[in-house]
Amino acid sequence: MLLIVVASIPVLGPDAISFGPFIISYAAYLLSLRTMWIVNALVLATSLGVAVITNMVGDFIFLIGLLAVLVVVNAVNTALIRHSIRSGDLRMDHAILSSQDRMARDVHDVLGHSLTAVSLKAELAERLLDTDVAAARAELSQIRELTAEALESIRATVGGLRRTTLAEELEPVCAALDDAQLHTVLSGDAQKVHPVRSIVMSWVLRESITNVLRHAHATTCWITVRGDSLTVEDDGDSLAGSAEGHGLRGLRERARLAEANCRIGTSEHGGTKVSVQWD
Repeated sequence: MLLIVVASIPVLGPDAISFGPFIISYAAYLLSLRTMWIVNALVLATSLGVAVITNMVGDFIFLIGLLAVLVVVNAVNTALIRHSIRSGDLRMDHAILSSQDRMARDVHDVLGHSLTAVSLKAELAERLLDTDVAAARAELSQIRELTAEALESIRATVGGLRRTTLAEELEPVCAALDDAQLHTVLSGDAQKVHPVRSIVMSWVLRESITNVLRHAHATTCWITVRGDSLTVEDDGDSLAGSAEGHGLRGLRERARLAEANCRIGTSEHGGTKVSVQWD
């Protein structure tokens, strides 16, 4: 483009500066920000210099004004474009981080509960080996089934397909509590819970029961289901004074994303109370 300008000087003379708007626009949209401002300054300075030297300021006043307007407009447009690109990059980063965080919560919840159940089954089978081989064999068979289910759950989670409802989750959860010799008090009807809320409640139930089995040293667990809430309580060790782990933080995040309130505190039975509720 500069070569064309130079080649046109013998024919156009001072009017060759009319190529200025094209040069400014090219620099604005195809060159770096620093180069754009250098080109803007050079084109404006050259145009003013030619107008003054040739005593044609009046003739070129419109062109010089047009150049000044183009500098401002192009600067604003390119700034908006750069801002849009940065916003797009940030949205992509946020989407990736959100996906990774969701995957971490899902895998943590699936593995945490499944491995806890397997550990309990293994301890029970070990105790039964010396007294009841048939019962021990049955426990080992259940361990095999649990590991198969865990693998399938992980595959579904990685594929983003895992959608366990509360009713589906209650059966294995109660079985795990029975294996740990915890008395379970269940109230409410999980079938009456809204399907979307049921999915969130199932994750809350899974993580809460996993914590009861791992840390609570409880004897009884209360599970209360309502149409707009789920509460899990125990009579074991409370969380007073202890730091929240990844699992509990994941519960709060799941509840927040589902526009629900998640509360974790001390139960009236002396242990821990976890509840999720929609206002």
